[in-house]
Amino acid sequence: MKEGIIKYPYIVISTIVAGVCLMFSGIAYAYKKPFAWVSPIYFAIGILTLALLCLIFLRIRDKAGKYEKKDVVIVLSLSVLFFGLILIATHFYYFKTGWDASYVIGAAEALAKGEEFAGAAYFSIYPNNLLLVGIFSLVIRVNDLFGFFPYYYSLIVFQAFSLVASGVLFFFTTNYLSKKRSVAYLSWLIFMIVGGLSPWVIIPYSDTVGLFFTSIVLYLYAKKKLPFVAGLLLMLGYYVKPGVMILGIAIAIVSLPKVIKSIRKKDKKVILGVALAVLGMVSGIVVYKLTERVSGYEIDKERTFGVTHYLMMGLNEEYNGVINIEDQDFSMNIDTAKERKSENLRVAGERLKGMGVLGLFQHFGRKILTTYNDGTFAWYVEGEFMIEPIWTGHPEVEKIFRDFYYPDGKAYNAFQNISQCLWMGVLAFSIAGGFFSKDERELAIMLTLIGVFAYEMLFEPRARHMLVELPLFIYMAVRGVEGCMRWVASKAKSFMKSWLPLKRSESC
Repeated sequence: MKEGIIKYPYIVISTIVAGVCLMFSGIAYAYKKPFAWVSPIYFAIGILTLALLCLIFLRIRDKAGKYEKKDVVIVLSLSVLFFGLILIATHFYYFKTGWDASYVIGAAEALAKGEEFAGAAYFSIYPNNLLLVGIFSLVIRVNDLFGFFPYYYSLIVFQAFSLVASGVLFFFTTNYLSKKRSVAYLSWLIFMIVGGLSPWVIIPYSDTVGLFFTSIVLYLYAKKKLPFVAGLLLMLGYYVKPGVMILGIAIAIVSLPKVIKSIRKKDKKVILGVALAVLGMVSGIVVYKLTERVSGYEIDKERTFGVTHYLMMGLNEEYNGVINIEDQDFSMNIDTAKERKSENLRVAGERLKGMGVLGLFQHFGRKILTTYNDGTFAWYVEGEFMIEPIWTGHPEVEKIFRDFYYPDGKAYNAFQNISQCLWMGVLAFSIAGGFFSKDERELAIMLTLIGVFAYEMLFEPRARHMLVELPLFIYMAVRGVEGCMRWVASKAKSFMKSWLPLKRSESC
């Protein structure tokens, strides 16, 4: 596959995303978070921060992509430290949340304790969340067996572990892809800062869990190992967070020419790998179906919202494509899946026609801002957030963390500013990453991010969806900043070589 077919569209789309966030963040859009500074300041500080970090990490010697034993010890030791710090922090500021997460948590608790769940009808509309119920139910059962934590907090511990484990996987992934220890360390550090600072870890839902599935599938792809496990986890990840499958589709598209060529040559190793990957995906479907059966919920497929509902909702100009009660009620009040599909497409067509070309571009611009222009990933601006605060009996310590993460806290602006600076830096340098990436597996990352962009523009835009793709964004950004720094250094070296002899001759 010619790399330009993927690289240039990726560069154009990344430039559009960063440009819209830089120039148009002042307009109104759904789930807009008020930040203390204007966008150019966040971009400038973010770019300088990543550049400075890169200059520091460029001093790490790259040995043909080989990490050393001490690297494993360092990364694992620091990851354990990060995990402990996250647990300490979350213990003092977590709370019970509402919206969809409350249905998943409530169902998981009921399943773990063998009780009835009053909101079972929810899963007929959103059946994909049943696998997450099964995962959370297992976590609660294990926790109850050993009695470590309150059941709710055990889910947060699980998510914190998923986050840190994703970081460890990401370190090895970036080393395999870039063949540079400096890139691996820098990518891992930025991931742990952005991910570790994010308070979304205390919201037991599909975003942080989906991040883990993205990370492990990317790791297995980078290492080119265990195709059955990769296929299984890809399918399970899809049922947890549909966006995970975009990575799988991108891998398939990028790999297809070589696979076809290998099959024609009757390469048994490749044929076996493809067969194992497909078998893994089928096994993932079986696991989901078993989870559905174990849950005991009768899924009424006539009530399930299909892709046409999200397409219709994505074209809702008034709500910027975000979930809203009007579109939800419209689809819920239609009795059959066939009729719902027809009506969804009718309304979608009317909305598309009513916008016109210019209106559609403006709509996409606002959707870009909703999705990409928030380094906190829409923390506290979407959903029914706090429904029950948790008090630990240590108000002085609680105040430290709640001041940082709660909107009425004294340090809340610091949290927002740090998060936004880092994220804007990532968006800016991810453009450059398209110029410096060379490996075929990096093409799969770029194609995934193109697919994510298309998904967000077609359907419901969500800033927290970016959490699931966080490793991909950070990898491209680090490839970009590292490439830029090396390019500047090489140009400066060439300039000095050509300039110094001239100065010597003049002085003579």
